[in-house]
Amino acid sequence: MKIGFFSPLPPARTGVADYSAALLRELRKLAVVEPDAEDAGISLYHIGNNSLHREIYRRALKRPGVAVIHDAVLHHFFLGSLPEREYIEEFCFNYGPWTETQAAALWRNRARSAADPAYFSYPLVKRIAEASLGVIVHNPGAAARVRAHAKDARIFEIPHLHTTPEHVSPLSLGFPAGAFVFGVFGHLRESKRVLPILRAFEKVSRQTSAALLLAGDFASSDLERSVRPLLARLPALARATQREHAFLGARLFLVAARAADRGVEAVLRELVSQRLRLHHVGVFRGRVDRVGVAHA
Repeated sequence: MKIGFFSPLPPARTGVADYSAALLRELRKLAVVEPDAEDAGISLYHIGNNSLHREIYRRALKRPGVAVIHDAVLHHFFLGSLPEREYIEEFCFNYGPWTETQAAALWRNRARSAADPAYFSYPLVKRIAEASLGVIVHNPGAAARVRAHAKDARIFEIPHLHTTPEHVSPLSLGFPAGAFVFGVFGHLRESKRVLPILRAFEKVSRQTSAALLLAGDFASSDLERSVRPLLARLPALARATQREHAFLGARLFLVAARAADRGVEAVLRELVSQRLRLHHVGVFRGRVDRVGVAHA
C-alpha cells in the first residue's frame, strides 16, 4: 500500500522540513512512500503552526489520514490563516459557543499573541484530532493536550526522530578564542525574549569576552525595528557574530550549535526539535522569563 506524505520539505524554511526529509528517507526503507500522493491508500499529514501547513491542514480534514502534530498549540496558525468570523467559529468549536466574546477579544488583541500566555492556553486542536484516523505526537504533554480536546482520538506518542548529518565541516563564525558564546535559535519573535536577552548581553559583553549568535529570521517587523537600535549599540564583536535573517538548515544548525556554550530559550514556547538538537550537541540551556530574568 502506498503512503502519501504531506509536509513541507527542503528548501522550505522550517525545521519541520528538515525533520520530514529525514523521516521520509527512513520510511522509504519500510514502505512505498510518496510526497503529495493523490492515489495513496493512507496519508501522513504533518501539521505545524505556520502558513506552510495551511493546505496540508485543509487536505487532512477533507481526506482524513494520520496527523503528525508538531506544534501542540495551533492557535497562531488559525490567527494567521483565518478571517475574524472563521477564527471565532473555530474557537467556539473547540471551547463552546459561550466563549464567543472571549474569542472576539483574543482576535482584537492578536498583535500581542506572540508573547501573551493567554494565546498559548488554547491549543485549538479539536477539529484535526477528531477528524484524523490517528494522531501522532512526540511527548506526553502534547498527548495530554490532544486528549483534552478529543477524548476519543487515537493518539500515538512516538519519540522525536533525530539524525545527525554526516560530514559536518567546521565553520568559522567569527568567534574569538576563549569567548563565551550565547546562542538564540529559531524564528526571532517576541516569545523568544530577544530584547531582554540583548539588554543582558550588552552588560555581559562589557565585563567579559562573550559573543551572541542570533540564528534565525525575524518573524515580526515590529520586533526587528525595536531590536535594530540596540544591536547598533552592541560591541563590534556582537555585531560581527550576529546571523539574523539566516535560516539554518540541519547541517549549519549543528555547526552553529556546537559553537555555542549556552543556548537561551524562552519559557513561553519552544520547539521540541530545537531542544533535542541542542541537547544532542551538548549545549547547555538557560532561559529568559516574561520579565527578562535569566536562569541557568
